[in-house]
Amino acid sequence: MTTNENNNQLEINQSINYTESIYHLCYGYLIHDLKIKNKSQLFDRNIAENEIDHIKPICSIRLLLLFCKDCLRIKRYITNTNRYKRYTLYYKQIEVYYFTPYMKNVIILGILSPNGLKRSYQYIYIKNNDDHFKIQTILNQIFENSLKILTNMPIIGQLIIKSFHNESIRSKRLGQIILDDLHTSNDVVNEIKENDDSNPIINE
Repeated sequence: MTTNENNNQLEINQSINYTESIYHLCYGYLIHDLKIKNKSQLFDRNIAENEIDHIKPICSIRLLLLFCKDCLRIKRYITNTNRYKRYTLYYKQIEVYYFTPYMKNVIILGILSPNGLKRSYQYIYIKNNDDHFKIQTILNQIFENSLKILTNMPIIGQLIIKSFHNESIRSKRLGQIILDDLHTSNDVVNEIKENDDSNPIINE
């Protein structure tokens, strides 16, 4: 293939939209992140729950959580702004999850870093009870599937990334969110309309 042909192919690839199905979308708060210092230490429910006494919710970080087929797309907002950093947490990185009676509406995720060398517990507070219950259902389904993917849930919208190039770590935007508002609460829709700099579209 000639240089011109390579360049043309590159332009074509970068112009193609990359679309992911959204199965659930909600806001939450990262209220604590506990790093496991001992590399040989496995996840332990007792350790995770005992850490709850040390949580200081005043330091919480607002999150927008988009549950896609094989990963969780996350907007992690900078405090007191609408600016955010984009993260992708693949379901295969979630080794355990706990719903604890010691703190209402908190989900504890046992997460493995992308390189497999680090572990941590992340404590996410979900204010809305319906969202909290839905996430329980989602995580149960993921862990029942050997591939750790979502398949048996209704699709509520699409996440459109402008091109595969924008999937790089340098991309600041999450993508364009297109939702069916029949499956999404008005509070979430209104907040996205007001604060999302990616110009989301809400289908009527």
